[in-house]
Amino acid sequence: MNNVVADSESSLRLGIFLSLFILLALLEYCFPRRKLSFARIQRWPSNLGLSILNTVFMRVVMPIAGVAGAQIAQQNGWGLFNIITLPSLLSVFLFLLIFDLAIYFQHRLFHYLPWLWR
Repeated sequence: MNNVVADSESSLRLGIFLSLFILLALLEYCFPRRKLSFARIQRWPSNLGLSILNTVFMRVVMPIAGVAGAQIAQQNGWGLFNIITLPSLLSVFLFLLIFDLAIYFQHRLFHYLPWLWR
């Protein structure tokens, strides 16, 4: 059952990506905003290649690094939830809340400081 959900999620993401790519490619072709520096035949394969590399990196390397980092932190007693004792469910909830807030404030900081936005 879990594989079915993962396959559906991957298929849905791929479908959305391809649909948006085709839509934006058509819009770029029909309504160019500026003169092209490089031909589309040169630019699109490199952009798609970067997207594929990014996807592989995010799906393979990042989860491994996250789990390894969590194991190292647990072994060394690092981090807030290794210092205070809370029920597991509450720890998970608080982690997700703090993590999402950190991402939100990072996003706000990126908007506030133009050199981070680039």
